[in-house]
Amino acid sequence: MSKVYLVFLLFTLSVATPTVSRAEHEVDSLLKYADSTKNQGLFILSLEALEQALINSKLNHDSLNIYKINQHLGNLFYEWNDNDRSYYYYKEAQKIAISLGVDHLIAGAYNNLGTILSDQQRWDSSLIYYEKAHDIYVKRQDTLSIAGTNNNIGTIYHYKKDYANSIKYYHRAFKLMQDAGNEKDAAVFAINISASYKTLGNKDSALHYLNMAEELSKHLNIIRLDMRIANSYASLYEAFKNYESAMEYFNAYYLLKDSLYNIQKHEQIIEWQEKYESEKQKNIIALLQKQKEIDRVNLRKQNIIIYSVSFAALLVLVILFMIIHQNRLKTRVLKTEQTSLKDQKEKLMADKKLQETENQLLLDRIHHKERELVSSTMHVLQKNELIQKLKVELDHINKSLDNDSLNKFSREMKGLSSQSGIWESFSYHFEQVHPHFFTALKERFPQLTQNDLKISAYIKIGLNNKEIASLMQIAPDSVKSAKKRLKKKLSLSPEDDLSRFITMDIGE
Repeated sequence: MSKVYLVFLLFTLSVATPTVSRAEHEVDSLLKYADSTKNQGLFILSLEALEQALINSKLNHDSLNIYKINQHLGNLFYEWNDNDRSYYYYKEAQKIAISLGVDHLIAGAYNNLGTILSDQQRWDSSLIYYEKAHDIYVKRQDTLSIAGTNNNIGTIYHYKKDYANSIKYYHRAFKLMQDAGNEKDAAVFAINISASYKTLGNKDSALHYLNMAEELSKHLNIIRLDMRIANSYASLYEAFKNYESAMEYFNAYYLLKDSLYNIQKHEQIIEWQEKYESEKQKNIIALLQKQKEIDRVNLRKQNIIIYSVSFAALLVLVILFMIIHQNRLKTRVLKTEQTSLKDQKEKLMADKKLQETENQLLLDRIHHKERELVSSTMHVLQKNELIQKLKVELDHINKSLDNDSLNKFSREMKGLSSQSGIWESFSYHFEQVHPHFFTALKERFPQLTQNDLKISAYIKIGLNNKEIASLMQIAPDSVKSAKKRLKKKLSLSPEDDLSRFITMDIGE
């Protein structure tokens, strides 16, 4: 959240300047080049451009540009996974912002420092900077930013397992958005509150805030928000062993997910139809132009005939014969063209029907593959959960009985939970539904590892952290850490939605 907000502020300041010197133009060009090379993963070239821009700005004593460059350097090293140097440049930017006395720049610097300290799990230090940013936003009466920092602070307390304070700050953020009429963000914050209550084991309060989130989102028609609410209900009921209700909401979640896929495919079909209509219109225009050219030629011939009659009365009979002959030719040509137009129209109609049939077959095949993928994934998840339960039971038996055969059986059961074959089966079904997903992802982000590709695929089909952890045989916290690292590699800021980016922005 802090990085995006800061970039907007810098842009606002730059466009508000009435005149820009040549030196400032050079610095702006270097910053654009640095951003471009950074996005391509060319960190060394980006660093060289930023260092040159910093030298130029220091020579011109341009404090605002020095502030901007330090922020860019902090962002560069943050994506380079060098948190120490990133922290240093963010700290330099903070000092300059304080010397300039611009409140929103100071608050942006505080947010950046809070974010990087949070990534380092330095919760107390991160909390201090978030609170400083919050105080500035309160002073500026910036409601949206106040709500955002309250949510950040609540998240830090959640990481610290101080759920009472986590709920308090989440609730403040929720109340601000509710009072402002921002129902979408209010619903999201209500879900956060519910999650904290669920962790505390307070089922009634957790259910109350989920009900509020559901009520707020009813008329918004945001499928992804409805999916998150359904998934939260399912997780809540599962945590309190109400498996019947949990299954009901899991089914609702997958129905919403199917609906989202249907909307995406429907939009794709509309795009195909528009292309078809465009091509059809081009053909009609070409035919009209051809007819216009024929009419122009005929008009020219008629003019020639008129001129000939005027200047050569003795050639009347010849001219009359030519007119009759030309009319016959015209009639023949017109009949031929009419027949051709009719044939083309019939062909276009046949092509349209064929295209519609092919589109329907393609849709049916995609739906079938999607169901196969979901079924296969759920089967693996259920298998892993059953094996985990059996492993726990066998461990209890092993502790009480010293039986070599039982120990051997226990080792065999543990072997069943290995990853051998799971990924190959999943990736086979996945590529049937999303044949170009891995290719597009690796072309845009060649630095991704095989583990990153697996997590991206699981996110693409809407699996939550617990489900991903079960498939990959790791802890849910490890999934969260892996997602953070993946966001960095995908050049996403902390507030960007990783699931939305992978689901909507990565080509099929």
